[in-house]
Amino acid sequence: MNWSAVSAVAEVLGAIGVVVTLLHISRQVRENTRSIRRSTTHDALRSIADFNQFIASDPHLVDLFWRGSADPADLSGVEWQRFVSLASTLIRKFELLYLDYSSGSLSDDIWEAQVNNIQTWMTKPGVVRWFDELGSHVHPSFRRFVATLQPAR
Repeated sequence: MNWSAVSAVAEVLGAIGVVVTLLHISRQVRENTRSIRRSTTHDALRSIADFNQFIASDPHLVDLFWRGSADPADLSGVEWQRFVSLASTLIRKFELLYLDYSSGSLSDDIWEAQVNNIQTWMTKPGVVRWFDELGSHVHPSFRRFVATLQPAR
């Protein structure tokens, strides 16, 4: 028996085993990445839908949120504070969408649709005022992104 030949065959079989293992791991990583992206997308969109449902469930909140968005000067001091809380919730949801997109966890298609939604809200006078007063509380890169959406003042 030629031990050199046996050794060479064993090395080839070992190399094939390593390649097959690496291919399997690569496939598993791709599947895991897709799963994470689907989950992130679902969670992000569900979060926005839940916020909308919460606001819509109470006629007083609907009124407060729309009046505050359109003209914050129309709100009393207490109403402004309630509006700030609601706007903070929505803006944090938008910030998380942005950070998910920036990290590659949210697809371009979903992000493009959400940019329109974000721009709609971030240009409303009440939300602009919120951002002027409290914008330093959000992630700096999100702040820079929002600045590109708002008209020059």
